[in-house]
Amino acid sequence: MASDEFRPALMVIAAIVLFLVILLIVYLLLRKKRKRASVADVALAADVTPANPSQASRRETVAETANPVRREVPADPPNVQANTPQAYSPRASVAKPSRPLIPQDSVLRRHFISHVRYMIETITFPRPTDSVLRRHYDQLIASELEACLNDEAHLERLISRYEEHRRKNAKN
Repeated sequence: MASDEFRPALMVIAAIVLFLVILLIVYLLLRKKRKRASVADVALAADVTPANPSQASRRETVAETANPVRREVPADPPNVQANTPQAYSPRASVAKPSRPLIPQDSVLRRHFISHVRYMIETITFPRPTDSVLRRHYDQLIASELEACLNDEAHLERLISRYEEHRRKNAKN
């Protein structure tokens, strides 16, 4: 047992250690929450079909957040006298939809994404049976899907390759 002269110092050290442990726990929880949010965004973009139907309905209810209206304020008015009244008219910039190709309705969006994924899987090589190669294949499909959903020209190239693939298979 510690003597009475070291007891206050030990209590201060214990309090500091306890505070650091609590701070570490809070940091780890916040980091885990951010990681889950980023994984959910990736899963929503890739439209991975969950095994549990309640997860699908939960994912469908996620609404896309609209960008707030920004107002442009002139930084430095040219040659304005101090006593002259100046008319200020705010200009609202209209944000373009982030993904005009993808339908807004949840069911249509899910079908659209599934069809694009089907086209990608049709023109690529068959899905490997090895677990490591299968993970790489899934990542390849997901990245191709994301590229098609974000770029209209990439989607058009995919559609033309898919049509060529169908014509080639119809001849055989």
